[in-house]
Amino acid sequence: QCVEQQTTLPHSPWMNFAERNIGSLGAMVRNCHRTFKIPYQHHNWTQKWCCDCHNIASSRRLDWQSPDDIHLGYTQDISKFRFHVWEPIWYFEKGAKTPIDTWQKGCWMGFAHQSGDAFTYYI
Repeated sequence: QCVEQQTTLPHSPWMNFAERNIGSLGAMVRNCHRTFKIPYQHHNWTQKWCCDCHNIASSRRLDWQSPDDIHLGYTQDISKFRFHVWEPIWYFEKGAKTPIDTWQKGCWMGFAHQSGDAFTYYI
């Protein structure tokens, strides 16, 4: 029931197998910032989006399944990935009063996993 504790030597990142994946995530985040021109202060949203993309993408090491497929037991719907992080969008402001337009400009930030359905987003 207990997990055996293991330690690595200081300044030896090759001993921790997770370090390579953390480096890959960092490279993906940097590429997104460069490609989509995302301001650095929003890097946390970029990291979340990159993790969501990684978790739904299939992998040869997982016999062409995604981490989410293995975890949840079924194939995920990828149609919720209709926007990329920091994509300019228009959204409907329900309580806007005249003369304010009910359609507002915004940027798509990511999935709101803790509320609504799979198509609930942060703007």
